[in-house]
This record gives sequence, structure tokens and C-alpha cells, in this order.
Amino acid sequence: MAEKTLKVTTLRGIRTLTHPSLSRWFRTQDRQLRFRRLPIKCFTNTLIAKSESRSKNKYAQVFCTAEGWTRAFPMRTKSQAHEALLLLHKRDGVPSIMVVDGAREQVHGDFRRKNREVGTHIKETEPHSP
Repeated sequence: MAEKTLKVTTLRGIRTLTHPSLSRWFRTQDRQLRFRRLPIKCFTNTLIAKSESRSKNKYAQVFCTAEGWTRAFPMRTKSQAHEALLLLHKRDGVPSIMVVDGAREQVHGDFRRKNREVGTHIKETEPHSP
């Protein structure tokens, strides 16, 4: 029973007090606990099509791993990358590490903020590297 308990418990969101008799109210960061966690390193990039699709999508945000797992989400503009990230979190889960290139829509703004809120570490590749 103890092994099963240790197997399913997580250390995310644990709070400790120096003195056990103190009771304090803590704000909950439920985004760290709301989504399923994926113990993977995920790579992402924005693809650009030469022509629009029937639903007016010209871009796609692609997420993949070194093992061959891939997800692509169509977008109308590059600035919708954070919405594709939210879809990834809801449908598949939250990766532990997200590797991005130096694209502005991935490094700054809502994309970075949403990764930070769910506890994903962002790693940026070197400029001009394959």
C-alpha cells in the first residue's frame, strides 16, 4: 500500500511550514496540478505554408519529441502560438522541458507566460544552429 501511495503522489505544489502549529492560508497554483504531466523534452516550431487552407490557416505550431511523437495545430497567425500550446496542455499534457528557437512568438509574451504558469522549463536554441 505504501509503494502504491508513493507511486501516485507528486511533489508539485507541496508546502511546508517551519513550525507545525502555525496555520496559514496559501494561494493555490492549480495550473501546476490541473494538467497531466509528461516526463518528456518537447521541441516546437512554427511552420509557414505557401498558401492558405480552406479554413484560412496559413501557419501551424508543431510539437514533437526525439522518440517520434508529434502534434500539429493549425493557426491563422503566428501570434496564436500560445493558443496551440494551451491545446497541447489540455489534450495531451504538459511537457517538463520545452525547447524553442528564437522566434518572438515563442520566446516572449503569452507563450512563455503559459509555460511558466504550468511549470515547464523553456530552453532556447542557439541562433543560426540547425
